[in-house]
Amino acid sequence: MLINQLMALLLPGVITLKIYEKLEGEEIRVQKIIKKYLKAIFIINLSMYLIAIYMLKEPEFIFTNKFTVKYMIIATIIAIIYPVLEKYVRANINIEVKVEPKNEKED
Repeated sequence: MLINQLMALLLPGVITLKIYEKLEGEEIRVQKIIKKYLKAIFIINLSMYLIAIYMLKEPEFIFTNKFTVKYMIIATIIAIIYPVLEKYVRANINIEVKVEPKNEKED
């Protein structure tokens, strides 16, 4: 049972890292790999918990073989879509913040 849980929770992040590597086309530093992996694991598992609770109607996460297969399939789909979507958003959406000093009147 422990292997099912580890596989389902950690493996989709590895898939995401490989896709990041292909999209960026260059070697990524170790510190950046760890940061991207942890962020991917958080996003994928948070998404999966929300999907499992609200769409699959699974109030408890008991990693039976049937649940693990469902979890892995959906998490793999999210792991493939997530880096592509992030790259698209970063390339096409630009947020600019401009801070103006406050004019204070002196009496």
